[in-house]
Amino acid sequence: MLQDETTRYQLVLQVRQDVYTGKLPCSWVTQALLGSFHVQSELGDYDPDSMGPGINYLRQFEFVRNPTDQLLQKIMELHKTHKQVNVFF
Repeated sequence: MLQDETTRYQLVLQVRQDVYTGKLPCSWVTQALLGSFHVQSELGDYDPDSMGPGINYLRQFEFVRNPTDQLLQKIMELHKTHKQVNVFF
C-alpha cells in the first residue's frame, strides 16, 4: 500500500483519467463501483433530501464518456451502500 498521501492521490487521479479516456479498460461493474466511490468521496453519504430522487445528481460527474442511465442507476445503488465510508478519490 502506498504510504504517501500525495502519491496515493496522484495515482487515483491517473487511474480515474485512464478509465475515463478508455486507456485503462474495465468492466461495467468496475466502472460502477469506482463511480460510486468517487461520488462518496465528493458528496459523502447518499442523502435523498439533498440529492433529490433519481440519478440526476450523478450527471455532474465524469465517470466514463457518455454514461448510460443503467450505469448511473447502478452507481446510485452502490453509493447508497457506502454509509460512513471514507474514501480517498
